[in-house]
Amino acid sequence: MLIFDGNPPWNSEDEPKLKVIFSGDKRSADDTIIQLCKKFPGGQTTVITADKYILRGVLESDCQTMSPEKFYKLLRS
Repeated sequence: MLIFDGNPPWNSEDEPKLKVIFSGDKRSADDTIIQLCKKFPGGQTTVITADKYILRGVLESDCQTMSPEKFYKLLRS
């Protein structure tokens, strides 16, 4: 899942392995990520971020986190 702020500047269609979400005008992508983690708790979700606000909200929902650097290294291996 890939989450962006705002509204889609293009006609976004989900790819078979990637769901694209835009937060819309009234909510930030940060809050959307935290809300989705509350919907999928218990370690089912890993959020890639270094943002302290997101980290705090995600960890309260019992979701996993990973730093962007570690994720990049994982992709490269």
